[in-house]
Amino acid sequence: MDSESNDNTAYIADSLGFKVYQHKNILTNYGTYKGKGEGLWKSLFVLKGDIIAWCDSDIKNFNARFIYGILGPLIL
Repeated sequence: MDSESNDNTAYIADSLGFKVYQHKNILTNYGTYKGKGEGLWKSLFVLKGDIIAWCDSDIKNFNARFIYGILGPLIL
């Protein structure tokens, strides 16, 4: 979910084959506001799955254990 960021995140994600949505095109009847909260909320309407986890794209030294640590207790 992109909120018209100017840091090339959407371009990079798209070039790697990920689907990128613009927040202003999702749930348009609720209006549009820039910010992380809206991006997270609107992402729920385009994501598929029983369990959804978010992580920030600007985490330094990202490791898969960040996701395992969050989701582990839910799937065990």
